[in-house]
Amino acid sequence: MALGALAADLARLGVPEGQRASARAALLDLGRQIQEGTLTWQDLRGAVNFVMGFPPLARHVLPLLLPYLDLES
Repeated sequence: MALGALAADLARLGVPEGQRASARAALLDLGRQIQEGTLTWQDLRGAVNFVMGFPPLARHVLPLLLPYLDLES
């Protein structure tokens, strides 16, 4: 999945070294939730908030999340 590929490329996407492990875990968990169909509005909101802290990462992740904005809150 695309989120897994991004999780492996965090250095290039502007995530500082000290935050890469948590960013990787967050992206992989987000991908798991999407695959399992368990993604909630609250989780989606948290993911958007998190990636917005890293603009290069956000530019790649946000387009992947657009289809899930139709989730009921």
